[in-house]
Amino acid sequence: MLTRPAWTGMLVALGALALSATVWSAPTPNEILRRAIDLSAEVKDYAAQVQVQTSIGGAPEEIPPFTVYFKRPDKVRIKSKSLVIVPRDALTFGNLSKRIEEGAEVSLIGTKTVNGVVHYTLKVRPKGDGAEERLLVTIDGQRFTVQHMEVVTGQTVQATFDWRHTLIAGRYWMPSVITCVVPKAPGANGGKGGTVTVTFNGYQVNAGLSDALFEGTQ
Repeated sequence: MLTRPAWTGMLVALGALALSATVWSAPTPNEILRRAIDLSAEVKDYAAQVQVQTSIGGAPEEIPPFTVYFKRPDKVRIKSKSLVIVPRDALTFGNLSKRIEEGAEVSLIGTKTVNGVVHYTLKVRPKGDGAEERLLVTIDGQRFTVQHMEVVTGQTVQATFDWRHTLIAGRYWMPSVITCVVPKAPGANGGKGGTVTVTFNGYQVNAGLSDALFEGTQ
């Protein structure tokens, strides 16, 4: 039989456990971002078949399928029979770990629940008081995959990215479709922007791609 002090001690202990569980289920903005970065960091290299549809600066165009090879930190090779122009970030998953400097200011600016899963939207401002560029990143709170990202300079949205993912080898969440929207075409006199949709199939992940495969590429 438990005495009153024993009951009191048990209740205090249970309260502490409940509090710690609550704190653990609500990660800080930096923890959310770090988990997303660490998730993609498990992919050391990949090869995939890629198809691109674009409407940038003109009529819609479908680029013939090509093969892309990627190796960290930023090696990319495209094997294609035709000229391919595609946003580099679309092939490197946005490469958050490279774009975000150590010491960047990260804040939580919103949450929403999608199919029972909390999604976090973070504002990431690069280190430096004068930095005008910032990223708005939405992350799935269950898988910690990046779902949406906006690149903003001042009051202008430079580009947006949306991701859909597929699970490869029961372990790696890889992009299946990335949609990039650019309001204005690149360049000082850039005209009308448009949309680039990149679709991935036939993944081979962490196959140990050789550095020699990327010689002569940038």
